Amino acid sequence: MLDNLAFQTRRKQQHAQKHVKKTSTVVVEKGRITKGEVVLLAILAITFFLASVFVISNYSSINSINRDIQAVQTEIDAKTRENQDLELQVTELSDPDRIFNIAKNELGLELNEENVKVITE
Repeated sequence: MLDNLAFQTRRKQQHAQKHVKKTSTVVVEKGRITKGEVVLLAILAITFFLASVFVISNYSSINSINRDIQAVQTEIDAKTRENQDLELQVTELSDPDRIFNIAKNELGLELNEENVKVITE
């Protein structure tokens, strides 16, 4: 019986060792980024950077052009006012009564009705 008991104890130990061998530990790898994902992320970052540069460049160009437009519009407004003032002066200076008074009082000229010629177009 001792043999049998020793044999049984030995079997239990082997069985326990087999049982231990069957249980395996699960090794969980941390999330690694593959080379392909790194390449895709790099391409995405470069694309985002280039798009940002493009947008900022366009905004700068638009802003510069708007300033130029405002400067030209201010110049146009000033020239329009100057032209209106000059047209008003022409209207005032070409008044027939004014011309007649200057000719009579300052230049000593007189109106000779017989010497007047009417030109029609």
